[in-house]
Amino acid sequence: MAPLVSVVIPSYNHKRFVGQAVESVRAQTHPAVEIVVVDDGSSDGSFEFLRETVGDALAVLRRHDNRGAHATINDAIASATGDWIAILNSDDLYAPQRIERLVDFATGAGHDLVFSDVAFCDETGPLPSTHKVVQSHDRAVAAAAGGTIEQALLRGNFVLTTSNLLFRRDVFAAVGPFRPYRYCHDWDFLLRAIGAFRLGWLREPLLQYRLHGSNTIREPDHWRHLVEKALVYAGFLGGDTTRPAPAVEHSGWIFEARELSPVVVCWLAAECRRLGLAAVLQELEAGTLHRRVQAAFADEAPARITASVREMKKGGAMREIGRLLSGRDRNIRA
Repeated sequence: MAPLVSVVIPSYNHKRFVGQAVESVRAQTHPAVEIVVVDDGSSDGSFEFLRETVGDALAVLRRHDNRGAHATINDAIASATGDWIAILNSDDLYAPQRIERLVDFATGAGHDLVFSDVAFCDETGPLPSTHKVVQSHDRAVAAAAGGTIEQALLRGNFVLTTSNLLFRRDVFAAVGPFRPYRYCHDWDFLLRAIGAFRLGWLREPLLQYRLHGSNTIREPDHWRHLVEKALVYAGFLGGDTTRPAPAVEHSGWIFEARELSPVVVCWLAAECRRLGLAAVLQELEAGTLHRRVQAAFADEAPARITASVREMKKGGAMREIGRLLSGRDRNIRA
């Protein structure tokens, strides 16, 4: 018997896209799928549109006040009944065979969490390979393909989006809910799964990621992007005292983004240990953490804030992190 897959759709102000997202799930070739939609306080009529057009096809359709994508995903998963959980953001699309191919791949190889390659589209159709976002992602995927999935995820989120995740229910139960990151809740979730679960990458483009004017990846708040990425690293490297610190033993680990400084990562790790990760995440969610980090480093030279890839490849970042986190039981090699 085919396992039941719950597709959770966090919907927010995507009235022009969400119907297509739902229909792409209804068109799946996998025979056992339920659709759970939670609206995150949309103001564009998305919830009413879904209720009127596809409400009877949904296992769950409800709304709550705006709380962010991470909270909406967590809320939807709490209502899901499947043994497997998939996420589809309300502006993206599944290929018809996506769930069937991923479930077969996962069960056949014994994977607990799987994802696929990604294709890109906009409001009019597929994006050309010359588009700068497509080229940037292609470079990240090419780099990731040169090593293990775990090594690649330590460099950055080449998986790209929560829409690309399918995982066993017990993964969510063990790893915990998605945290209140605006840009990095998917990457943080993946890093927390490293070591405890088997991850698999199916090299088929089974997801269409839609680019449009309101994608969060296009938001220009440089400091918030930087702080979120740095905080994800800080938690992984020891700031999250609620979980055992992982051992990182492979050479060639570099930071995902050129603007990420080991100094900022270590400062945030120290703040997590001093205040507790939960308190720092509350500050992040309130929108004040990035301003505090910016103020703390306002007088630093740009070279201190923006560590070069060359420096990181030499291991300077890892040596500095190793020193500042030496109080934790850790094995880090540059």
